Parts: sequence; structure tokens; C-alpha cells
Amino acid sequence: MVSGAEAGGKNLADVQSPIGLDYAPVRCAGDNPYWLRRDAVAICNPQLGTPQRQCNGSTSNCPGLCAKCYGEDLAFIRHQLKVNTITIYQPSYYILKEAQRLGMKVVVGLLNDSVIGLASPARRKDCTYGAAPLHLCGSDYAAALIDGACIDHAGGDPYKLCTSHCAARSNPARDCVHGDCSCQSDSDCRGDSNRCLGGAYLAPMNNPAAGEFLRDGTVIAIQLGNEFFQACEPLVVPGIHQPCCSRDPKTGRCTAWTVTRRVISAAARTLRAALNARGLDRVKITVNLVQEQGRKFCRHGKPPPGVDYVATHSYCDFVAQMPPQWLTHSGAQCWERARREFAIDQKACGASTTYIGETGFNSGCPTAPNARALLDAERDFVDAMVGAQPACNSRPNPAAPFPNFLYEFEDVGPATGCLAGCGDRRRCSYNCCCKHVCSANQRCEPDCPRCVGNGYFGLYHAPGYGTDGFPPVPKFAPMPSLLCPASQQ
Repeated sequence: MVSGAEAGGKNLADVQSPIGLDYAPVRCAGDNPYWLRRDAVAICNPQLGTPQRQCNGSTSNCPGLCAKCYGEDLAFIRHQLKVNTITIYQPSYYILKEAQRLGMKVVVGLLNDSVIGLASPARRKDCTYGAAPLHLCGSDYAAALIDGACIDHAGGDPYKLCTSHCAARSNPARDCVHGDCSCQSDSDCRGDSNRCLGGAYLAPMNNPAAGEFLRDGTVIAIQLGNEFFQACEPLVVPGIHQPCCSRDPKTGRCTAWTVTRRVISAAARTLRAALNARGLDRVKITVNLVQEQGRKFCRHGKPPPGVDYVATHSYCDFVAQMPPQWLTHSGAQCWERARREFAIDQKACGASTTYIGETGFNSGCPTAPNARALLDAERDFVDAMVGAQPACNSRPNPAAPFPNFLYEFEDVGPATGCLAGCGDRRRCSYNCCCKHVCSANQRCEPDCPRCVGNGYFGLYHAPGYGTDGFPPVPKFAPMPSLLCPASQQ
């Protein structure tokens, strides 16, 4: 992938793509590499102190293998594609460690329940991380994200294994059956109210022994959730009014509440206070928006208090819905439509604080009859997007240091995922197979594809469309370049 600029004698080390890449979280998931099971794929994120003898040669469980998998991907992105900035969708110590080694920059997305945890009062002890119990909320939750955490306490030795332990353990001889207060059940914890706590483990993002990714500039921003603004969420934040968005059909009781700008602002301000207290004020806080939400989220041309940047997810037509729909098979036209959608949010939230966090073209099922035409359209989309970047047109980037991001590096899903619309629409209805709303005309036969994956936006796919494996397989011949066209240099 050598551009005319490189052929003209420019040093390869000086050439850099004007865009960033979104990097999907299921890469390097070795527990279910070919989507054979119907349960969710767990990303590779083993505890830092996991002994080699306990990891059974699994990418998902072995720190060394996990780091190797991510390291191969990131080195490919950095050296072959010349991309220096990526967005990830949940914190990963191993991605950050490899990015640090390669001198790359990372926008770290938080899980959606982390937004609720940050916005909640610190006095609460019932928050979650990836649906696992984390008995820390508010400012304590922020400390857990930054310093690492084990179940109910933040900080500590990052290489000490996190195991279930007794809730009360200030006096191990009195409170615990075992000297280290580890437990497998409540019977291992002494005292009527004492119980065995299990829950979430978080590797630190900033620790002198393990890596100061926030302090050394590897992490340039933390992103609050993924498309979480105005989501309907079953957890409510105490003290913040949130409209009810779902009620029990029998009792009428509210069962879910809308995530408002006040919720996100509260989460952002909590995280900002924790970052600033540690001298990490250079790390920015971003929020991603969809479908022109900028006019509702921002006011007077600015994001709400605590939020530094807005990352729009700008797509044309319905290429990002499940299953996707295309009103145009022209990649260039699709980019122009996405660009116009971005301009609406840019105007609402400010040009200097708004960038494209996601955009791309879904090439659809690899087995579809029109697969070739959609692949051509995706390549044209990438060419149009790259050529339109400010750096390729001798203009400054108003939202620097954040580039616009292309979604994504690799396809995420099997070659025939039902979420992406593969399979016969009557025999393998998305509504029936994935939402379990079936009828005589919407069925789900036993041989239908699984409800996994998120479309086919990638530049590559893993060997065999698995969740790991290297090197990546190009989808295009020839591949689109991510460098500015030679004519625009």
C-alpha cells in the first residue's frame, strides 16, 4: 500500500494516514474463535498476574498470547496502514500496552454501565462493570477505572490476582475462615452480615508498575459508553430526573429510564475530577452520538459541562442497522451523505470539539449475490473519505488532535451472520431469529445463521472469519490506500 507520495522519495517513517481506525473489541477472543457457540464472545483480557501454567494455552486466558495477538494487529495497523490513532470500545490493558510500545494514540471507550457507575453517588455500592458487580460508584468508580480495581476496592498491586473475598475482612482471624479472606461461599466468611463477594476485575490504565498510559500520552481520550445518549436503560441514577421509557405491561411500573445529557454530564464531571486530581488533565473526555443527536445533546455550540469532544457516528442510508439496507450502491455518494450528517452535529456542537468517531460502508454478507458490487462501493467510500480529509487538502484539522475514524479494521462476525441479514429473509427472519418475534411469515429454521456480528465494515477479515488469527485477509483487490492521494500531496 504505497502511495505516490512515498514513491516520490518521502521517508516511509514520515508518512501517516490522515484518518484513525476503529478497532473492534472481539479481536483476539480465543474462547469461541469460529462463533460455534451461541453465547457472546469474550474478549481477550486476562488478569495481569495470571500464571502461565493456569492459562491452558488460550488467547483469552494467557497474558502473553493476548499481548501477542493485539501486538500483531497494532503493528500491522501502524506500519502497513500508516494509521497512528485507534478507538477501542472497552478498556484493554493489553491493547494499551502494545499501543504504548508502538507509539500509537488511543481513544478508550467505556462500557455503557460505566456511565451509570460514574454518574451515581459514591455512597452507593451497587454499580456494575460489564454487568459484573463492582461495589464502587461515583468517585470510587472513577478511581477503579484509572487505578484498577478488584470487586470492592480500587488500586493496589496490579499483578495480584483478584479473587472472591469476604466483604468484612479488617480482622482476618475474626472475619474469615481462610487467612487471606478468600472465599467460595458465604460459609467462608464469619459474622451474621458477612458474605462472600465476587465481581469485576479492572486492570489499571495508569499505574507506575504496569504502565502509565494516561500520563504518557498513549490514551488521548476516554469515551463515555457507546451510543448511550438517549438509550433506554434499566438502571436509574439517584438524584437525576430521567424520563421513564419502558413500563411493565401488567403493573405499569417503570422498568427503564432514558439516559439524558444530565446523566452523561454528571459522569463526565466525576471522571474529570478524578483525572485532574491525578494531574491527568490532558486526557480528554468524549461522547459519541448517532443520527444527528448533536442538536439535543449540545447547547450554544458546545457539549455539556465535563464533556470535551463529541464523536459522531455518521453513516449514510441504513447501512449500520440490522439487517442493513442500501439506498445507494455508490460509495462516493454514501460518503457525501455521511459527511452532511456530520456537518449537522458539527454545527450544533462546535467545529473545534466535534469529529467523526465512526463512519463506513457495510459491504454486506460475503455470500450475497451482489457482494462484488458492495465491495466496490465500500472501497470507493474509503477513497472518498480519505481524499476529503483536511490534511489531504492543505487545511488544518479543526478538532485536532482527533482525526476522523473509519469503522473498521476487520469484519466482526462469521461469514453468514444473521444480524447482518444473511440467510433467506423468510426462512431466517431477523425479527424471529434475533428478536424472537415470529409469525407465519417470519420464521427461524434450525439451519439459519447465528445472531452474531455487526456487519461487514472492515478493510480485512480474520482467517476463516474467526475472532483471531494473523495475518488479516484483504477484502479488496486492490486494497484502498489510507494515505492522501498523490495528487493532493
